[in-house]
Amino acid sequence: SNFIGILQSDSEGRVIDSNSAFLNMIGYSKEELLSGAIDWKELTPKKFLHLDLQAIDESKEKGYWTPFEKEFRHKNGHRVPILIGGSIFKYDTSEYIVFVVDLTERNQRMNSLEHYKGIVENSTDLMAFVDKNYIYKVVNHTYLYAHGLTHEEVIEHPIQDVLGKDFFRQHIKKQVDAAIAGETVKFTETFDFKTIG
Repeated sequence: SNFIGILQSDSEGRVIDSNSAFLNMIGYSKEELLSGAIDWKELTPKKFLHLDLQAIDESKEKGYWTPFEKEFRHKNGHRVPILIGGSIFKYDTSEYIVFVVDLTERNQRMNSLEHYKGIVENSTDLMAFVDKNYIYKVVNHTYLYAHGLTHEEVIEHPIQDVLGKDFFRQHIKKQVDAAIAGETVKFTETFDFKTIG
């Protein structure tokens, strides 16, 4: 529960109680919580408010709502991406127990991945990533163009299907094995590409 914010709230927006993980996530103190200063409707940017209202309606039918992604506004103004789920705690007063997961780190990792994916896809160098079984997992357009092959003809196929069994065994396998073992590998080979020679 150190990573999951847990709060008790009502349908009007009042946060009645919470754990420290939730308070840290939104930048408020326990004193502010106890004074009634935290309102989840105020924490929620307007463009996400309709999702909260849908969740409340769903919980009236099922007793809980399907977790969804939205944002909270941190006390200092920045947005915190979250996954939020919950269930009815008290039917008579429309109170809920809510679980909140901060998605900031996940989103930063996704953005980094997208950045590197863009570098690989737009590179004029031939780039290919294979798994420990020598199966292609990612290749860029330049790699496909040089071999005169389509994405479907390369991805999920073994290196030897593209480079040839003999060339793979005699010139590439040893280098790939070393790279898979975590070594830094530098080598030069000559290969007759289908479209670029």
